[in-house]
Amino acid sequence: MPQFLKNWIRSHRHKKIIKTIEIPNQGSALDLSCSGGQFFKKVHVVKPDLKLFGIDVSNDDIEKAKRELPFASFNLESAEKLSFQNETFDFAFSTMSLHHYENSQKVFKEIYRVLKINGILYLTDLIPKHKLTQKLWNLYRCPEPYHFEAYYSISDLATILKPIGFSIVYNKKISLIPRVRILKLKKD
Repeated sequence: MPQFLKNWIRSHRHKKIIKTIEIPNQGSALDLSCSGGQFFKKVHVVKPDLKLFGIDVSNDDIEKAKRELPFASFNLESAEKLSFQNETFDFAFSTMSLHHYENSQKVFKEIYRVLKINGILYLTDLIPKHKLTQKLWNLYRCPEPYHFEAYYSISDLATILKPIGFSIVYNKKISLIPRVRILKLKKD
């Protein structure tokens, strides 16, 4: 797929996410796998007083984000081992990155640790409706070398999230093809 088309799809998705979720006017937010900071650029336009922090495993993406978003902070690190103190963030975003994590349970535990009590995680990802679709997506995978592809159904996610302490507040579809959903998860 040409890069301009990928960028357009990403921008359209980010706008849809921001229209769908409730973002407070103040507080601190973490973007897991922030890429070049494109999502936070749009968040900053509508909520300029938020303290924004992003992480990614790509040094090139982190450097780009630092150049383009001087109002935010960015770290080169993995979501499986976050450098932040316990209960640092009011909310977190995982936008189209869950299916890239090698150990999603470890990632969710880390997010839970760095969220404040009653903190919110907005999880946006490809979430298949049927087991057959899930199997096909898991076979296809992604060509990026640092991606480990695993696609989860809602029931898979509930099984992973409940013992960690997250509850699913809502689950909304934002596109049909591919099937992208937003889950609002609350730290209990």
